[in-house]
Amino acid sequence: MSSTSWRNQHSECPEENGHSSTSLTVLQKAIVYGHIAIFCELLNQGADVNATCKDYGSALGIAVQCEQLGMLQLLLNKNADLTKRDRKDRNILWRAVHKRRKDLVRILLEHGVETEEQALAEAKYYGDAEIIALLKT
Repeated sequence: MSSTSWRNQHSECPEENGHSSTSLTVLQKAIVYGHIAIFCELLNQGADVNATCKDYGSALGIAVQCEQLGMLQLLLNKNADLTKRDRKDRNILWRAVHKRRKDLVRILLEHGVETEEQALAEAKYYGDAEIIALLKT
């Protein structure tokens, strides 16, 4: 799949929401565009996985927002900071719940992301019993 068609399917990623690409690091841009090879090369060269992004908190936030499961797992393996918060002071787990992605929620919980009331309230809002159960375990 080309990066253009991938971007068309993931219109909630930062650049499609009117956010300037200049505010993103190269690593974060690789996540947005789904360029796994570039992403991996940047990780191998020591790219800062914890660089802050105003709206999404960090590369982890962008990986969840853009539903990049593989990149999320690689960031977690590089010990990305799980405590980064977005511009509305929500943690990374809230974003996974908001996207209604049980797989992302499960992975984040397995890596020690704390369940906060915001994430639980979001799951209740959507009425997602499976995510609610995951958050309460």
